Amino acid sequence: MLFLALYALITIKLVLWVRKAAALRDTGKKFPLKAVNAVATIVLANAIVYQILHHYEHVTQIFQYWYLEQYSLVSRGVVFFLDLEWNHFIFDSGYFLLLLGGILFFLRQWKAAGHAIDRLGGFLLYGTIVVQGWHAIEHTYRIIRHVREGCEPCRGIADKAFDLQLIPLHFWFNVFALTLPLLAFFYYRMDAKLLLLIREAFTKRR
Repeated sequence: MLFLALYALITIKLVLWVRKAAALRDTGKKFPLKAVNAVATIVLANAIVYQILHHYEHVTQIFQYWYLEQYSLVSRGVVFFLDLEWNHFIFDSGYFLLLLGGILFFLRQWKAAGHAIDRLGGFLLYGTIVVQGWHAIEHTYRIIRHVREGCEPCRGIADKAFDLQLIPLHFWFNVFALTLPLLAFFYYRMDAKLLLLIREAFTKRR
């Protein structure tokens, strides 16, 4: 339980830190919120919520595996059906496409407005694509093995190459696949853009 509390605390601290970094970046100038693509904001917001729900299963699994000392085959999260190979493959492929689409929409409008991507922003955005892209490749490899060999769960590329346990490895995959886009969301003030879009939607209805 201490680990889970520490994990939550570190995530909150990282969000506060990236907000402070954004404030320093914008010192003496107004942030160009109009250059933040509305579609990108909505897509990435939904993708992050999507990943939080999925990651909850991985957090539960790691608790069962590390703290309850259950075997891998028993540590299946809250809803065991969600731990099947087909579910992981569909989810992680879909999540990658959402992230990729959202980031491309954002970059297109941001750069068209004449703004550059700084080092931290580039690390968060491109790091998101690399991490979740590889994660999707892992699950693609695993679903191929599942179809051919009938394994459930199946070993992937990294765990076989480096002799790693599946549950801790994919827990960390999901940590970074959630943390990087979450920080990018706040760094480029998409939280403010989302609130503006919601406010405008309710105002127009009236």
